[in-house]
Order: sequence, then structure tokens, then C-alpha cells
Amino acid sequence: MTIKDAEAKVKKSYEELLNKFGISPKSLGWDKGKQFLRFRELTNLWNLENSSILDVGCGFGDFVSYLKFEGIKSFKYTGIDLVKEFIDKAKNEHQDQNIELYIGDFLSLPISKKFDFCIASGTFNLRMDGTDGYKYIESNLTKMFETCRNGIAVNFLTDKVDYKHDHNFNSSPEKILSIAYNLSKRIVLRNDTFPFEFSIIIYKDDSFRKEKTLFWDIESDNNLQSLI
Repeated sequence: MTIKDAEAKVKKSYEELLNKFGISPKSLGWDKGKQFLRFRELTNLWNLENSSILDVGCGFGDFVSYLKFEGIKSFKYTGIDLVKEFIDKAKNEHQDQNIELYIGDFLSLPISKKFDFCIASGTFNLRMDGTDGYKYIESNLTKMFETCRNGIAVNFLTDKVDYKHDHNFNSSPEKILSIAYNLSKRIVLRNDTFPFEFSIIIYKDDSFRKEKTLFWDIESDNNLQSLI
């Protein structure tokens, strides 16, 4: 099975969920909801004011609602999703001029501009039958990293669980970390919000001062000067 075939099967799965649950987190594969908590875990280390954001696998564009909930007044948002019905409903819900929504496969879409941050929430939760799930994840993370200026943040279902659903892809945090370290030295792995999920944040700028072994922007933080 090719990646295209596997994506078509995933797309069909989401369409079936949408027909069953309508506009609901359950249509996106999150049976417990809590999207805002996930978004906060992904992005609360960043300053999103006046930023541009790419959301890969954006679903209904719920991240836009989260930005407004957090009081972010100025941002540019671009969302991409395989499922036309998701994008149609997102366009109905979010009609601001600073919001762009596209139907398509992120890996295939030509993207010429850079974004400050790239996120993907729930994008890799379904099993890609007949393909190497980690290679697929690596291809997506690599393109996201190339597309961003500051960093990317992605969440996953963990394989450190007591049970698994056959249709889900439970990722190994160790394997995801290995992929991340091929992109940057500066990584954050978060498993402090949900016991059966984890997030990884990969910073674009991993430059550091060798004589102090500190990342550049940490050293420039005035609040830390007395500790250096």
C-alpha cells in the first residue's frame, strides 16, 4: 500500500467519524475532547502574539478558537486538512481575513512561504496501514521544520499504555525523540498533562555558546543573568 492509499483510508475514517458525530472532537479522533488543553501543552512555551501559524491536520480550525480564548489579538493562521468537509465547516466558522484554509495533503502541497510556528494536533493518531508510520511522521516533521522560522509542536498517542485500539497509532516517545534530534539539539518532550499522550516541541534555533553551554536566547534572558 502506498502513502497515498494509506492517506485515502485515513481520510475515509475521518469522514465516517464526521458522519457519526458531526462537529465534535470525536470526529477528529479525540474521544475525551480537551483540545484546548492539548493546544496549551503544545504552545504555551511560545509567544504567539503577532505570529504566523501553520496547522497541519487542522480539522475544524479549533486552534483559531483557542488563540482567541487565550486573548491572542494579532496572528495569521493557515490550516491544512485532507478532509474537505472539515475545511468547509472551518471556513463557515472562521471567516477572518487573517485565516487561510486549504484542502490537501501537507507532504504534496507546495509551500513557498515560511511560518513562525507549525503545529499538528492529533494528526498522527490513526494507523497508516501498509506503510511505515515512523517514516511518514519523519517526512511530515522534516517538512514542518523546514517550513517554520521558530519551531514546531506535535502531539502523539504514546505506546506507554495499558490498552490500544486497533485503529490507532501509538508512537514510541523514544523513536519520536530520535527523529527530533536529527532536526535540532533543542527539544522539549512533554508528558506532564495526559498520561497516555505526549507532545514534542522542536526549536529551529539551537545555536549555543560553547564556553557556557547555554542556548543563545536563554543566555540573553535578563531574568537569568544573575544565575549565569
